[in-house]
Amino acid sequence: MSLANWRDLSIVLLAIEAFIISLAPAVLFYLCVRGISWVLEQIRTYAPQVQGYFRQGAEIAENVSQKIAAPFVAISAAAAQVRRWRSALSSSQWIQKGV
Repeated sequence: MSLANWRDLSIVLLAIEAFIISLAPAVLFYLCVRGISWVLEQIRTYAPQVQGYFRQGAEIAENVSQKIAAPFVAISAAAAQVRRWRSALSSSQWIQKGV
């Protein structure tokens, strides 16, 4: 065999090797796309249910926090009302005294 024949054979072998080596990433990408499609389908199926549970949890947390904060808000409002009455009384006393 001449050198040209070996050259042609090596080119064919390199092309076959390159095809086989590039086949592995192609199969991997194909499986990744299939897996992502399956995951998206599952998310579309179960996401509304999960969202409903989270909405219920948020409503419960809101109700509990309102019940916990209500006494503190009432105390703060009463204290502000007392301060305002005290301020109004002290200013009216100064007016009556003529100061």
